[in-house]
Amino acid sequence: MKQLTVTVPGKAVISGEYAVLVGAPAIAVALDRRAVVTVETVTADYHVVSTPGFATGSW
Repeated sequence: MKQLTVTVPGKAVISGEYAVLVGAPAIAVALDRRAVVTVETVTADYHVVSTPGFATGSW
């Protein structure tokens, strides 16, 4: 099975989180926490999402 893992920095939006949807500015900062996602090919007819600290779901 092929597997791909990607990690990205977290962010915090100080102001304007939803305002950017209508073209307004926002202030955001990067955090020293990271999100990690791993995608793996499987031969099943369904998908499984597994997140540490949360229930595993499939569809």
